[in-house]
Amino acid sequence: EKYKKYVEFLKNRLTPKRFIHSLCVADEAVRLAIKYNCNTEKAFLAGLLHDCCKDIDAKEQLQLFERF
Repeated sequence: EKYKKYVEFLKNRLTPKRFIHSLCVADEAVRLAIKYNCNTEKAFLAGLLHDCCKDIDAKEQLQLFERF
């Protein structure tokens, strides 16, 4: 699966509730991309990763921002 590494990353970093939410957002993003004739792969990935740092504490988020 093309996005398996992202799904595993999220599964290990997010709460179960937020993980399921991210999967649902990714599916909805694809539905909307089809409706509006947009790139479905980009929409899926954006929906999947939209909350990827949500469950990380502020200090670690700042470290990530500085690093990247």
